[in-house]
Order: sequence, then C-alpha cells, then structure tokens
Amino acid sequence: MKKLTSKPNHRSVHKVRTPNLGGIGIFITINLIITFLGNYFDDQNLFSVLGATTLLFFLGLMDDLIELKAKQKILGQIVAVVAIIVMTGVRIENLYGLFGINELYYSVSIALTVFMYILFINAYNLIDGVDGLAGSYAITITSFFGVFYFFNRNDSMFFLCLSLVGALISFLIFNFSKKEKIFMGDTGSMIVGFLLSYFAISFLSVSFNPEFLIQNVKAPVFVLALFSFPLIDTLRVFMLRLMKRKSPFTADKNHIHHVLLKSGLQPWKISVLVSVFSSLVVFGVFIFNDLTLNKQTILLFSFWVISVIVIQNLYLSNKLKKKSKKSKKRVLTVEKPEVKTIRLSDLA
Repeated sequence: MKKLTSKPNHRSVHKVRTPNLGGIGIFITINLIITFLGNYFDDQNLFSVLGATTLLFFLGLMDDLIELKAKQKILGQIVAVVAIIVMTGVRIENLYGLFGINELYYSVSIALTVFMYILFINAYNLIDGVDGLAGSYAITITSFFGVFYFFNRNDSMFFLCLSLVGALISFLIFNFSKKEKIFMGDTGSMIVGFLLSYFAISFLSVSFNPEFLIQNVKAPVFVLALFSFPLIDTLRVFMLRLMKRKSPFTADKNHIHHVLLKSGLQPWKISVLVSVFSSLVVFGVFIFNDLTLNKQTILLFSFWVISVIVIQNLYLSNKLKKKSKKSKKRVLTVEKPEVKTIRLSDLA
C-alpha cells in the first residue's frame, strides 16, 4: 500500500515490484538478542555492536527508500566502523607473518581495519542479486564463526552468531516465497555484512584455544578463504568496468550470479552452489594447514585466479550464445528489383 517496493531496472533479476525491507526484520531480531546477551553476559562490546548496527540500519533504510549515492553510503559506513573500533578496541593488530608483516603500528592497524570492514561490507552487498544467495552465504560463513567461538568458549559471540543464523533462516523463508516474497535490501545487507566483518576482525584479534584445530597464525588465510566468493566477484567486476573505462561503482549485470543465471541455473541452485563453494574453499585451506601461512595464501590466490578464468570463459560463452540466437532471429530483407512497365505505345 505504501509503495515500499523495489522497482525493476536494467540490472534487476526480478520482473515485478517487490518489497525490499527484509532487513528491518533482521535488525529487530539482532537488536533484541544483543540487548539480552549484553546484559546476561555483561559484554559491553555487544552494546557497541548494537550502536553501529543501528547507524547502518538507518543508512540502509534511507538507501532503500531514496537511493543514496555511493560516496554517502561509504562515508556512513566509515563513521560506524570507526565508532566500533574506538569503542571496542577490536582491530587487526597482527598479520602473523603474512608477506613478512607481523605486528602493525597503531595508525596502520586502524587504517587496515577500516579498509577491511568497508571492503567486506560492500563485497557482501554486491552478491545480493538473486533469491537466497546473500542469506545462504551468510549462514554458511556465520556457522563457521559460530563453531569457532563455541570451541573457544566465547559465549556472547557464539549466541550472536546463532541469532544471526536464526534471523537469516526466517528471512529466507520469505525470500524464496512466490506469494510473499521480500528482499533483504541495503538495510539488511549492510547489517549482515557488518556483522560478518565484525566476526572476521574479532577472529583475527582474539587468542585461540590451544586445543582448537586452527591457531592464530593461520587466521588471516582462513578469513580470506571465507570471503573468497564476494571478493572474487568484486575484484572481477571492478576489473571489467575499468577495462571498459567505466567507474568501478557503476551498476551492471556482470556479477557471477548473473553469469550463472544466464547459464540456466535457478536462484536456489546458485545459492547452494555458492555455499558449497565457500565451504570447500575453507576445507581446502584446512587440508594444507601444515604449510606456512604465505604458501597457503599463494595457493588460495592461485585458486582465485583459476576461478576468475573459469567464470570469464563462461561469461564469454554466454555472450556468444546470445549473439548466435540474435543472428538466427534476424530476418534478411532482400530488395526487390524495380519493375518498369512498358506500354505498347512506347514500343511503337
């Protein structure tokens, strides 16, 4: 009734106006759970998380309703991120020898943490293009962090992960619905992307349980592995846009989920495929856990390059198929020769 819907445009997958404020339900859930958890566990960091998510909630809500510019959204995200870093002190302090870098200077630590937050939030936002993809991917990643925090006896973070999984499962029921469909919108993607980033930054900064299968020194490569899909997608589309001399922030239909859609995969199959892909990447890194951090990272980057090549070949194949279909439908028009009528009187 209030026209609070997403209107289809040139880059949309949906064909009809669809409500896009599913993030409100996710925010309310997280808001209530954090309030109870913060009081029960006496964890002040959770209240800081609540403040940051509230700021991002209103930022995303404004974007869903009136469409903010990219610069405005990034500025709002930076304010929320800096606030959470200052209030909680949770930041990237050590890279554990990644590319020869160990402890970071305070200023470098703050800058890198802000950059990683902004990168992860927006990379996650970019994959929110087909039904179920953003939600199912976030459930997969959050489940990994939930298991980690459970075995490391960080109860407040474990229940925060659990609450996010619950909120996303509830959202997916409507996201996959045909009659009562709703989208996450920027309201939801900003909140969920921020929480995933917070889980990752905390993962890099806490002391691991010595009995856990993964230790601090391997944390950076596992974070990169967990965010492989959105990072691959973001880097790929940015490269394509720059090659076409377009702004990297220009919206288009060249994302991986668009390529998979054009290949004939249904949205739910794409969601399952991405979730399985993300799980296998993390499992692959774990298999090579005996290697040094740098060797693991090089292997992971090599896998990213191979993935981009495969996706690009699929993208080009789809373009060729599209051109061939157009050429078949094209009707060749042949000009009829001009016929001149000659009268008998002219011959005479």
